[in-house]
Amino acid sequence: MKTITALIRPHQWDAVKIALLQIGIVDITLSDVKGFGRQRGLLQQYRGSDTKIWFHRKLKVEVKVDPGMVASVVEKITLAARTGQVGDGKIFVSPLQKVVQVRTGEERVQLS
Repeated sequence: MKTITALIRPHQWDAVKIALLQIGIVDITLSDVKGFGRQRGLLQQYRGSDTKIWFHRKLKVEVKVDPGMVASVVEKITLAARTGQVGDGKIFVSPLQKVVQVRTGEERVQLS
């Protein structure tokens, strides 16, 4: 199995959720996170003075899928989250080695 982690703009969440549900992804973890990438900080005016905002609010979306679904999930997230502006986010794909069901202790080990 693979873990797909996407960092997206908060207002793009509804479109991403619909896109994932349309292809049958129902196990989704969503976290509210802050960070910055290449865009560094953002200069804004607050009460007449310039203030640098370093960390931007993003949503971290995590899904676990079979290797054959990775390309379609990445494509759906990319199309749904894209605005064409700097700061649209990133998608990371990682191997998932083991899953343990907390309630039962059942382990699921993946060898690829």
